[in-house]
Formats: sequence, C-alpha cells, structure tokens
Amino acid sequence: MIFDAIFFNNIYIKRIIAGVIDFCIEFGCGLLGGYFGAMMAALVIVLNPVSPTATQTAIWSGMGFGFFFWAIAVSWMNRVLVQGMSRATIGKKMMDLQIISTGAPISWEIMMKHWISASMMGELKVVSTLDLSKLATVYSIQAKPIAIVKDHSEGVVVDESSDKKAA
Repeated sequence: MIFDAIFFNNIYIKRIIAGVIDFCIEFGCGLLGGYFGAMMAALVIVLNPVSPTATQTAIWSGMGFGFFFWAIAVSWMNRVLVQGMSRATIGKKMMDLQIISTGAPISWEIMMKHWISASMMGELKVVSTLDLSKLATVYSIQAKPIAIVKDHSEGVVVDESSDKKAA
C-alpha cells in the first residue's frame, strides 16, 4: 500500500514497521494528552492562591496523568476497537497486514483479552499480507511441521497442515 519497495516485502520487517507506526501514534497522542493535562492543571490551580511550587507540582502531575491516560486510551482504541473490527491496527493497515484467527472469530472482545494480557498468544497465531487480488496469503508466525496422519483402516493419508486462506 504505502510502502511497496522490495525491502518491505519481508513479513517480519513489515511487522516491525507496523509496530513502530502504532507506537508513534500512541506516544504522540500521549504527548498531546500530557500537554492537555498540564494546561487543565494550570487552569484549575490558578483559581486558588497557592505558591509557585504547588503550581509547578500540579502542572507536572497534570502532564503525567494526561500522558498516561491518553496514551492508554488511544492504545485501547487502536489495538482493541479498530483491530477488533477490521483485523488490523492503523500501522498494520498501512503495511497491508492482517491478523487471522485459527480459533474463535476475531472480535473486539478477543482483542480486549489480548490487549489486557499484553500478549498475542493463543488463537491469534498467523499474520497475513494482502496480495493484488485483495486475498490474504497467510504466513505462520510459529512455524509448525506438517503432520501427516495415516489412517490404517482405509489406507488413506490425510494432510493436517494448518495453511488457510483468508477471504
């Protein structure tokens, strides 16, 4: 999509760049929230006659709280709501990546569990990249060997590979 150079065709490089984009969005919103918190603290504290030290302490507290609150709020919106509905965060969308579930369908409830636990373990194990036909080619994050099971009763060999295509 945005980055179509040959260098960016490696799935791991795309994942790193998508993570950096998401982090920059969340950190930038945290900085803006910190500025907003400092301004709100300054407006509230000047209503009372207090010392300059107390004013500075209130402004720094407002900045810290504003940064923390807005960084967490934007992280939740990006990684839970946006990714739960569209299967990709903003950074992943820019890099044409999607999360594919091998278990339950992806919803914002599933993404909420992963966001709270700060891990992508469990049912979300593969990442895909969209090709020109807008079908997702799936690349496994945790490569598993292909298991071939031989059914002795009928003499049939069954391939139980986990390769899936996303529509």
